[in-house]
Amino acid sequence: MPAFLAREAAVQANVYDNAYERDLESLKKWSDAFSSIVVSVALIVIINLVSTMIYSMGTGMITGLVITAVIMGFFGAWILSRAAPQEEMTIPLAIGSDGQRRTLQLSRIIIPTAVLLGGVLAFLGFSQVWVLVAVSAVLLPLGIVSSRADAEITKKDAEISSFLRSVGGMATSTGTTLKEAITKIDISSFPRLQPDVKRLIRARVPWSA
Repeated sequence: MPAFLAREAAVQANVYDNAYERDLESLKKWSDAFSSIVVSVALIVIINLVSTMIYSMGTGMITGLVITAVIMGFFGAWILSRAAPQEEMTIPLAIGSDGQRRTLQLSRIIIPTAVLLGGVLAFLGFSQVWVLVAVSAVLLPLGIVSSRADAEITKKDAEISSFLRSVGGMATSTGTTLKEAITKIDISSFPRLQPDVKRLIRARVPWSA
């Protein structure tokens, strides 16, 4: 049985490595395509500016070129985002970290409030500038909380690989279970993961599975 499991693990690792390398090559190609689209859009804008310096093109022609550049950039980015290989950085907000769940709760309150406030100010006759400033001020706390939650997840991602290597090395060297190996390593070396690891140790997880 151990030899069979080792062979299966090697096969799965091989399949994963090949798939990951294919995704990386595909990502490189799509990055080149995105660069080409950006250069094309910039070229349209430059031609527009140079042409207006040489002779009068008229408002319609200038507007048409600008709209063409915007449409090319938008649809090009959309097509690339759909076709390029994607990697989920975080888990869904509904079952995510405390920061993610807090962001989701705030968004359900702040976003409708911002929309309502913008509509009321526009109805009362305030200028567009003040309406946008007021809406941005209402949305600012949500942006700050969301940025902090994303930064926290990024730092945890940076620590998880070292943590797993430490746990695996401790379990292999001492011949103990994963639960015992976690209790023996220095958890303080992973400050971002420390609360989660302590909660995992306290939870009655079926480690034998």
